[in-house]
Formats: sequence, structure tokens, C-alpha cells
Amino acid sequence: MVRVMAETRERIEAALSSIDARDHTDLPRLIDEIHNLPPQASREMIRQLGREAGDKILVLLTLITKSRDTDLALVAVETMASIKSLESALALQEIIKTASDKKLRKEAKRSLYRMKMAGVEVEELTEEETPSPERELMPRPRQALVSHIDGVGGRLIWIVMERPLGALSLVALGITDTEGIKECLDVNLGKKRLKQELERIRKMEDLTVVEVPATYGQLLVREAYQRNLKAGIEPPLEYKKWQKAMEEGEISDTSPLIYRELQQEEVRFKAALLLEFVDFLSLPEFSSWFFELDSVATYALELLEARQSKIILSDWARREREARIIGKAVEGLFSGDYPFLFKRRLEEMAYILWKTDRREEAKKALAAALALGEDGDQSLREHPLISAMVLRSLNLAIQTIVAGSSKM
Repeated sequence: MVRVMAETRERIEAALSSIDARDHTDLPRLIDEIHNLPPQASREMIRQLGREAGDKILVLLTLITKSRDTDLALVAVETMASIKSLESALALQEIIKTASDKKLRKEAKRSLYRMKMAGVEVEELTEEETPSPERELMPRPRQALVSHIDGVGGRLIWIVMERPLGALSLVALGITDTEGIKECLDVNLGKKRLKQELERIRKMEDLTVVEVPATYGQLLVREAYQRNLKAGIEPPLEYKKWQKAMEEGEISDTSPLIYRELQQEEVRFKAALLLEFVDFLSLPEFSSWFFELDSVATYALELLEARQSKIILSDWARREREARIIGKAVEGLFSGDYPFLFKRRLEEMAYILWKTDRREEAKKALAAALALGEDGDQSLREHPLISAMVLRSLNLAIQTIVAGSSKM
């Protein structure tokens, strides 16, 4: 046990030596080690560190006062009083104003009184200057990465959350624009390991990943959670751990990021020209943009029947018949909220293309988004990207149907 105490003390002293550089990532783990020591040993260690480290241990003591162990928190408050500095007095005053534990507040008042008797004075904090203890402990988004969107409106989001004392967590979420948050995983990482992990994510195969403002990543997660509520689908249990942090703070600009790069009216004015040469479906990010067999089977069978018909038609009549089937499929598939979701997908994809130095493609994606819904169903039927996507879906479905029949 003596060896364990000595090793714990060495690690704490090493962590304290880095406090000036604001690298506090080891402290939460070290506090857990202190908690795991026998009660008498942990108390004595805190008192001894207070005598030897002075103000440098205040950040550690403050974190201990917010821990689950009330007895150890009381020892931390008592140790603060022994340091007898202005910084220590301010820390005690903060505990008096914000601690939820009545016994802890009472001990902090006694300790502050003893410090005042010893000649240490501190001005009272105003109500406005006093942060909420819950807010002070709330993890905050520091960095965010997002992937491109797949054919069913799914994407991945990674958000770096900064926890109290600079500890970092990487939260990875899988979301869709119809069902909300589907997956949530998190891992605690040091700065070096985090940098390596973010670099690995940026280079992932089959994914295009770009950085976005941290608050925008937070916004996307909030929107996804609202879809969970709308669809009546419970988010993963792991998300509950981060839900409050994701909802903390106001986000003033909620518009898609592409509008910070491109002027909407300028692109809208050139939309007809930009859309004339649309070939998004050849881009790797759009390779999964097609409808599944179940949703297009009826239209695919009708198109297959038209193509296999023995009735002799002119090329014009044949094209007209196919166009009517495709138009009917467009109306059926792009109903309800789907045009809005599809527009948002294109806006998000426009930003992905912009950030990966494909500026013309980004403008075309935004033009495709802005062209949606302007003339109701007519604009949907005549939209070149929608028509191409539906036709691709029908052709893929026909291939599956024909392959299935040949095996029977």
C-alpha cells in the first residue's frame, strides 16, 4: 500500500507540474486513484499535497469538492483553508455560492472565516459573475467533423467534447435525416491520441470527411434528436450521457454552411446553366444515391413491361411512355417531407464538395437544391438530378428482378 500511495503521489505531482500549461487531462483519472486508496490514506495525501504544493493544487482540490465522496470533499475544503491565499479564498467563496451539498457549503464558510481571521480578504462575487455549477461542469464542443451523406440520408458526425479541466472525449454519432440518431459511441483521449484519431478519420476509405464549426456539428446532432422525437424512435442509451451538453447554448446561425460560402441569389440566377450539365451520380459521394428495390418495385415492373412490350412504337412514343413512368415514380417517391429532406441533403453535399476543392460541382449541387419545389410537382418531374436518380433506381431494380427471374 505504501508503494501504491507513493506512485499515486508521484503521478499527481507530475500532473500538477503541467497545470500552468492547462494540460489537465490526467487529473480526473488521478482523482479516481485517490478515491481508491483507504480513507485515512487519501485524506492524509490531500493534506500533505496542500501543505507542499500550495496554490498549484487548487484545481485538483476544486475537482475533488465536486466528486461523489462527501467526506473527501470536506477534506479538500479544509485543505483549501490551509493554503491561505487570495486564489484559495476565491475558490472557497465559489463553493459557498454554487455547491449543492449543504454540509460542504457550511464547511467552506467556516474555512473562509478562518482565512479572514488570518488576514486573507476577498471581495464578494456578484450574482452575474457567479457561473452555474452545472454549466461550469458541462462538456463543450470544441471541434467537429462530418462525412458526406449517403443515399438514405445517413452520415457520420464526430464531435470533440472538452470536459472540466481540459479532459477530451471524442463522440461519434451515426444519424439519418428520417430517423435521427441511430448510433453513439464515445472515447476519452489525450491530445496526442486525439490528433492521431482525427487524422485517421479524415483519411478513411469510402468516406469524404470535412471539418465544420463545432457549433454546427452540435446543431446537426440537435436536429437529428428532434427527428428521433418526431419518428418516436428512442436514441441510443449512450447519447443520454451527452444530451444536455449538446443542447447547451444558443446557436444564432442555423442556415446550411454552404450559404456562408456562396450567395444564394447568384447561384439561383445561374441555376439553369449550372443544371444543364449535371452529372452528380458519377461522383463517388453520390454512388449510393438510389432508391431501394422495395420502394421502386412497382414502377420498375411497369418500366420493364414497357420495354419488353411487343407493340411497335416510334422512338418518340417509347420515350414518352418511359418519361410518364419515371414522372409517376418521381411523384410517388418525392412526396410529403421528402423534397425538403432532399434539398437539405444537396445543401450539405454542396458544402462537402466546396471544402474538398470541387467548386463548380458545389455550385451545381446548390443550384440543384435551389431548383427544388419552386413549381411544385412540375419542377420535381423536370429536375435533371431527380430524374437521373429515379431512372438509375429503376434500372438497378430491373436488373435485380431480371436476375431473380432467371434463377427460378
